[in-house]
Amino acid sequence: MNIFEKAKKQVSKLEQTGVVQKTPLKPVTDPSVDQEAVLKEKHFPNQDILSDSEDSILESSEYYDQDVVSVDEINTHNLDYNFAELGEESSTTESKILSINPLNPFSNQIELDLNKLNKDGYITPKHANTMLSNTFRMIKRPIINNAAGKGASIVNHSNMVMVSSSLPGEGKTFSAINLAISLALEKNKHALLIDADVNKPTHHKIFGMEQNRGLTDVLLGKVEDMSEVLYRTNIPSLSIMSAGTEYAHATELLAGTDMEQFIHDVSTRYPDRIVIFDSPPLLLTTESSVLASHMGQVIVVIEAEKTLSYQVKKSLSLLHNE
Repeated sequence: MNIFEKAKKQVSKLEQTGVVQKTPLKPVTDPSVDQEAVLKEKHFPNQDILSDSEDSILESSEYYDQDVVSVDEINTHNLDYNFAELGEESSTTESKILSINPLNPFSNQIELDLNKLNKDGYITPKHANTMLSNTFRMIKRPIINNAAGKGASIVNHSNMVMVSSSLPGEGKTFSAINLAISLALEKNKHALLIDADVNKPTHHKIFGMEQNRGLTDVLLGKVEDMSEVLYRTNIPSLSIMSAGTEYAHATELLAGTDMEQFIHDVSTRYPDRIVIFDSPPLLLTTESSVLASHMGQVIVVIEAEKTLSYQVKKSLSLLHNE
């Protein structure tokens, strides 16, 4: 049973209890013609009862210009619960139940080209026993322990991890993506990968997707709910978020109270997830040092035999947070 069938089954149960009520079907053609009867006679002559698959034809948007089921009218009196027993919390709890809409769209889906990712050098589920995979197994182990509170010290937002570098081209994005995939392959772990390099985003190109709304749009209040910019992938425990709309004052945006609220929301709303932020290089912008102040863990990628020691020291000094 896929997610749409599950949703339909859930709505059906709600209809039976009276919590959700069906509204009349609204034809987009001649209102004097019973479109449902016409379609039923055309596709299923001599049948009084339609199966789920047959019923879906009648519910097709080709024939109707509105959702078949509406949740505008919800009656909590049909629920087997006395809200008055909650005392002062009664009205708040009832309001939350009334706000539930089982027809809200599921989070966005994206099908990653795993063969292309593998050819480009990234970890994939079918190639999880390579030298690269084993390397990231060693890298992720202390990260998982810290996120679970088993590290040397307890830190706030321990499931928030920033990946950066001193300069461009050192492999921070490559490392961030592989780390996220490796974490997603861990049993009972979920990973959320966020492209936080808001001025030079690259994840959409690597994953073969449109440059959709993302992090900046959340911070600017352009989306009502975070789920609107989250994308589930065909790697079951991996979700991704794009950088979003380019914004000229990215530093101020990342340093603002909206970012603090976002970090709080994402760390508490998804406590079972380790969130990976792919940030800009530390020595080129100030966004990374600002972003680091919100993180529980920071990884700095260094290109061997190229990055100079003074550059590394300078980068690390920018991460110091009183």
